[in-house]
Amino acid sequence: MEKEAQKPADQRETPDGPLLEGCECYTCQNYTRSYIFHLFDVKEMNANILLAIHNSWVYDHHLFGEIRKYLPF
Repeated sequence: MEKEAQKPADQRETPDGPLLEGCECYTCQNYTRSYIFHLFDVKEMNANILLAIHNSWVYDHHLFGEIRKYLPF
């Protein structure tokens, strides 16, 4: 099975806008998806930090938010 050749960074289609539509995290409110992809391409450490901020927010508000609905408090 052959691997598909990856397009160079300047030829990839990365839509502008937040990582996740409707997300209220710091990353999605202040940076575009294409900028974060650029940071990954140039191996900038900020890409990992911004993605960690986004993922923490998503886990806390989506996953744990759903769990909190079913806890008997």
